[in-house]
Amino acid sequence: MTVSLLTGTGQFNISDLVSTLSWLDLQGVQAKLRRVHRQFDGLITKLLVEHPAMAEEHAWEEGRLDFVDRLRLVAWSRPGRGGQLEPRAEAKRG
Repeated sequence: MTVSLLTGTGQFNISDLVSTLSWLDLQGVQAKLRRVHRQFDGLITKLLVEHPAMAEEHAWEEGRLDFVDRLRLVAWSRPGRGGQLEPRAEAKRG
């Protein structure tokens, strides 16, 4: 997935030179990048959905935040959310 993303972004695209042709996607570069984006989005969604079950299995590490917990804290503490944390994260703090 990473290789597809990197090769897709580095690939020559005629619409970079002639912007009026970008809506045609003559070489299929934009379609390929959209496909990789959907795959990556699916992977992240799967990680977030499966995370609570995995956290229960590793209850012995209570109080320690892993990578997904930190991502959730960052996402839920954005200014657009009013600075409120996700309820699960608040329960860990309190």
